[in-house]
Amino acid sequence: MIAAVERALDDVAERPDTYPLHASLLADVGALKVEQARSALARTDDLVREALSSNPERSSDEVDELVRRLHEPLIEAPKEHAAIFSAGYARTLGLPVTICDPT
Repeated sequence: MIAAVERALDDVAERPDTYPLHASLLADVGALKVEQARSALARTDDLVREALSSNPERSSDEVDELVRRLHEPLIEAPKEHAAIFSAGYARTLGLPVTICDPT
């Protein structure tokens, strides 16, 4: 939603005649919804930090490093809310992952 609004704003700034099109496409998206989405994204790093800190064997420096490594794949890169990454990729980011035989 945030990306759609930002693209629409950029497009309208460059080509004002596209305003009616964007207004109709985003008619159900209000400023409150956009701000709620932005607030949720801003809180994501805090939630990741809280989750990673729940392991008493992990130092605060380790938590900081994991938060830094996870920010891009969890927050910046996904194009949709349901985006996931593999256990192998999670392991390369420093998460303690056990890959089990599915059989």
